[in-house]
Amino acid sequence: MPLSFAFFTFLNAFWIMAFIAIPFSTEYEEAEHSQQEQKNYIAAPKRIYWKKVVIISAVLALFITVGLALVIKSGIVPVKNLIEYN
Repeated sequence: MPLSFAFFTFLNAFWIMAFIAIPFSTEYEEAEHSQQEQKNYIAAPKRIYWKKVVIISAVLALFITVGLALVIKSGIVPVKNLIEYN
């Protein structure tokens, strides 16, 4: 796998994994029945742990990139003869 392809794969996998990791790295406010709490929007996150999101996304994207590189290197998915030159 060329380095440019590996970087492109890692970058795409990172953003996909970031959108998967964000719901697991958020903290929501507790729902209370006081009048003050009714003015706040309960579904909005109280805090998002961005460092946790970046770490989870980077690790999962690295696993995906390495796994795809191993699949290509082993020959399970032949990519060398996909383009025909006339």
